Amino acid sequence: SHAPRSLLQETERIISAVKDGSMVSVPALAHLYEIQPEAADLFETHIEMLFDFYEGRYAGTKTFTMAESVANRPAMAELFRNLARANPAVMERYIYRLIASTRDPTTCQSIAQALYAMAEANPFALAGLIDDIKDAIKIVPEQTPDLMAVLGLLGTCDLITGGDLARYMIGFAERLDRDTKKLISDLSDMAARGTLTKDGKRTMEERVSKNEMLLPVVLQHL
Repeated sequence: SHAPRSLLQETERIISAVKDGSMVSVPALAHLYEIQPEAADLFETHIEMLFDFYEGRYAGTKTFTMAESVANRPAMAELFRNLARANPAVMERYIYRLIASTRDPTTCQSIAQALYAMAEANPFALAGLIDDIKDAIKIVPEQTPDLMAVLGLLGTCDLITGGDLARYMIGFAERLDRDTKKLISDLSDMAARGTLTKDGKRTMEERVSKNEMLLPVVLQHL
């Protein structure tokens, strides 16, 4: 295994390579940060460049395509999650650059976890993101648990916000419950009529199962 000093040198080398437009080592950045928290200052020094790279606006000394940038976004999102967990205050100023990534299925989970880490430290800093997070739940429903967890923390900002979010979550849970009951009723009716296909049955049962797992997850954040 590498000695800490050689790891630090490797991190510096990779960041320099990214600055020069190299994509090859981007996936290693998040992992290097996780195993080497003492490199935090090094990442924070280059955070503006890393965000520009993430958004496809930084090419260093070499041009790269938007497709290349998009392909590396999940790895960069993991890096930002790790940064937020280690030093949420440093990441606060970038929340409005992060929030758009909750609409992308490839980055939503990591960014939601980054937002959670920041909201845990200072929910007031993220209070302006509530509508964006609600939108993300509609666009990337499979990440509802992580996004709802962020809303649960933002509900602690003040009584009005807490009340609004409680009503939102109760409404969400009621819709889930109605959808589940309708699916179960439809399954029964279609089976009785002999119109239920094997694929249709599997799809509907999967939706019922997902709803039943999600309901307590939503309610726990009230």
